[in-house]
Amino acid sequence: MPKGLRRAASAAAVVASAAVLAWAGLADPLCNWDLAGYTACALELRGTPESSLREETYRSLEGALPPEAYADMASSTPGRIARATDDASFLQHMPFYRARPVYTALLAGLTEAGLDPLQASSAISTAAALATLLLLLRLVPGGSTPGRTAAVAIGSLGAGLVEVARHATPDALAALCAVSVAALLLRGRRAAPAMFPLCVLVRTDLLLFVLPLCAFALARPAFPRVTTVLCAAVSIALAPLLHHLAGGYGWGTTFRCTFLEQAARPALMSGSVTPADYLAVIRSSLAAIPHAETWVFLFAAVVVLGLSSGAPGRASLRGPEGDARSMLMAAGLSALLHFLVFPAAWLRFFAGQFTMALPLAAFPCLGRARRHGGGERCNP
Repeated sequence: MPKGLRRAASAAAVVASAAVLAWAGLADPLCNWDLAGYTACALELRGTPESSLREETYRSLEGALPPEAYADMASSTPGRIARATDDASFLQHMPFYRARPVYTALLAGLTEAGLDPLQASSAISTAAALATLLLLLRLVPGGSTPGRTAAVAIGSLGAGLVEVARHATPDALAALCAVSVAALLLRGRRAAPAMFPLCVLVRTDLLLFVLPLCAFALARPAFPRVTTVLCAAVSIALAPLLHHLAGGYGWGTTFRCTFLEQAARPALMSGSVTPADYLAVIRSSLAAIPHAETWVFLFAAVVVLGLSSGAPGRASLRGPEGDARSMLMAAGLSALLHFLVFPAAWLRFFAGQFTMALPLAAFPCLGRARRHGGGERCNP
């Protein structure tokens, strides 16, 4: 294929994927209830007192959402009715959302600039998803090859970018952080460890991804050991500190509210989770994966493909192929740890790790193909 035609094909795949993301995020956003919690946090940052926070939040949402979406958010379930009509119930749900300071600060800034809450959340999630897509393409080995560019550009849509672009949550920002820190580490940028605390500020559970990345950085001479350890220590301290400052209730209450009972006033819950409760949730979540969360199998297949395609012995730990394999292991390990701590296989939690795995798996796969005389074809 002529060089110009190859570039045109690659550009077409990128433009088409970016257009799908922009349409999904801006024209078809999800009006999930999380928007109410984050809108309240943004209003709080802008100085709205607690006494009028519920009223101001729902007034803002009523003007921003379609009537059907607003009715669903305010009156579709007993829990939502309680939060929409009872100040105490509403305020007791805010600690779950205050612990995301980067997202709430961006939301506050955009609403202060004149956007309504839905427009602001859509702009943040869409922009972060688009930035993630462009950054992912920089990780593609031999990125000028149309097939690889198209595979990553189009594959990333089904790997979670469309979903996070539509959600009024920090998940798109979390995906961008995960891919950004991986890209910086793979390129040996000395400042990469400084991204660790930022990841936690965007979404505290990204600490589970930061920890294996810290081990990766400590094993490479390109990264200053003292700086890496300090950044890791700050990240570890930030996660509980953010929840404490937000007035959080701890893992037990979050687990119980999510999986066991929808309480109108979470502050009044005991927050205790028995081993039997935990195992029941794990079993239920695992049973749901083959029916509702089939992406898990593709993610596992991509990680296994990349890991199994490495060079034999110690050679598998060296060079770009070895770094890619280490990053794949970090992505898979963090996803597993996240599921064990919070047993929900929701794609939006793992969009960064999943999309990042697509181009990273190509490094060891193509390396093996070259060693076996297969040229640039990926034959594990």
